[in-house]
Amino acid sequence: FSESSHMGDGTTLPEQYARRIREDAEKALKTSNRIDEIGPVVFHWDPATVLAVEDLYSEKCQRPLIPGDELVKVGGVDVGPLGREEILALMIKYPDLFLFWSPSLADKAIRDAARKAIAEHRAPPASGAEKLGPLTIWWRKPATILEAAEEVQGMFENGVRPGDFVEEINGTSVLDAGRDQILHLLRCQRTVRLSTDGALGGVRAAAFQAQFQK
Repeated sequence: FSESSHMGDGTTLPEQYARRIREDAEKALKTSNRIDEIGPVVFHWDPATVLAVEDLYSEKCQRPLIPGDELVKVGGVDVGPLGREEILALMIKYPDLFLFWSPSLADKAIRDAARKAIAEHRAPPASGAEKLGPLTIWWRKPATILEAAEEVQGMFENGVRPGDFVEEINGTSVLDAGRDQILHLLRCQRTVRLSTDGALGGVRAAAFQAQFQK
């Protein structure tokens, strides 16, 4: 929006959105909803996912915001591991600094499988290998890829091969991590870095901001 885009009360449209987001987040903190309308966006929580969005707000993002997009950061803080109340508190503090991304179907499958394993308190398989969506991981240290479906190959710079080990998830080294820690990171993963003999490949999210021209 340009500075000349003023509302009837003299505020700019970005200021209007920021005020609405802050007020709605404050109200939402007093509830325990699974779905909240926060300003121009309707969110479903865990992870914070866009269910609906006002057209004008969507059009003024760096790329149009659409249902299914996920909230990555608020005010520069990674919201992946945070709960609903913590994210709402950040929205109150930083109502105009949102970063979103569009996860692929393979991303969603990996994260859904990790969440299911956690929710079911599933014990590690006796074989030591576990299928998580399109990946089969051998739970040794470091965690090692045994199989990878075709749909994940294009997500990595150098593809995925059996024997690749998981080096980082969301910037956190997991070379010495156990299954439980890796599952909790995968449940909100956006970046996975694999390594084999020095060859690196990483899932890279196409993140974009709800950022307005002033």
